[in-house]
Amino acid sequence: MAVWEEVMAKARREPIPAPEAGPGVRISDTQIASRAHFTHEATWERLAAGLARAQAGDASFFAKVQGAPDPDLSRVILCADLPYPGYAKVKKLESVLRRDTPHIGWRAVWLMANHCAGLPPTRTYAPHPIKAPGLPPVFIAGGAYDDTTPTADGRRLAAQLPGARFLPAIGGHALYLSGHPCVREHVHRYLTTGQMAPRGASCGPAK
Repeated sequence: MAVWEEVMAKARREPIPAPEAGPGVRISDTQIASRAHFTHEATWERLAAGLARAQAGDASFFAKVQGAPDPDLSRVILCADLPYPGYAKVKKLESVLRRDTPHIGWRAVWLMANHCAGLPPTRTYAPHPIKAPGLPPVFIAGGAYDDTTPTADGRRLAAQLPGARFLPAIGGHALYLSGHPCVREHVHRYLTTGQMAPRGASCGPAK
């Protein structure tokens, strides 16, 4: 934690060079916060190494942007349920969270801006039981440490869809996208043959 605070303060005073990203590239404290992934233990060793490099004056680790290039699906879901409240309200929320969660929790408010700013207004959709007659069996997988789409929600969704099955896995968010071998094996089998993972199946940590 002391190293985190030191690196963030240093980057806040003057962005830290990132030579691997190109000459003249510098990384601010906000960029570090937005690119620090730590939601489960498998990410901690790489993050610690990246912080050590940044502490020594090389923030190249934080120059890499991970994730999908355009979050279209997330926009469809998030922005219909939680419309963007405007820049002023987001900044106000950020100020409150910087007080209550000063290390990194404050960055969560910018998900709304990243996904929803500039989109036309839409109506919201109140939570309700899902009814999908005629839907084929749906296969759902989720990571135990996913702080974006929690496994409890995945299980709840599967319980509402006739014939659906939920596959728990050890890992964080977007395990298929990140290449979790066990999750991909089960998903590919489902997509190509329609075969679900056996009841009670689960995936351990990616190796």
